[in-house]
Amino acid sequence: MRAYRPEVHELDLDFVLHEGGLASTWAQAAAVGDPVAVAGPPGAVAFPQHHAHYVLAVDATALPAAARWLEEAPADVRAHLVIDSTERGYPLAVRGGVEVIWLDRGGLAETVQSLELPEDTFVFAAGEADAVKPLARVEPRPVRRTRHGLLEEWRDRSR
Repeated sequence: MRAYRPEVHELDLDFVLHEGGLASTWAQAAAVGDPVAVAGPPGAVAFPQHHAHYVLAVDATALPAAARWLEEAPADVRAHLVIDSTERGYPLAVRGGVEVIWLDRGGLAETVQSLELPEDTFVFAAGEADAVKPLARVEPRPVRRTRHGLLEEWRDRSR
């Protein structure tokens, strides 16, 4: 979900279009005016706003969520946004304290591990299961008090 405006009953959804996959197939066939039912994942993610630093490591499927977080984050937020996607034209809010790192298909865990991060960093990762699973064990140096959020959005069955 990119944006929700309850006052005018509008919901903006961004989809990664690709061969196969329930959401992509639906999005390619959807037309204006088609009925839709929307339900969030169990325990829908709400990022805490009290950490000193944030790392969001995402692929194209989670890019809308990361973009929304960036838009809604406080102006003085400090973060690294690590994006594994070729979608370089995707609109992202510009924040002075946020470094955006673009990857070309691989290296999320390695990139996060290489970052020099302050204590009290919150790490959120979402994307292809095998790419984000290593981030559940990441303890970025020199961080000792790190919180993690992890969503395995999809599984690459072509391997």
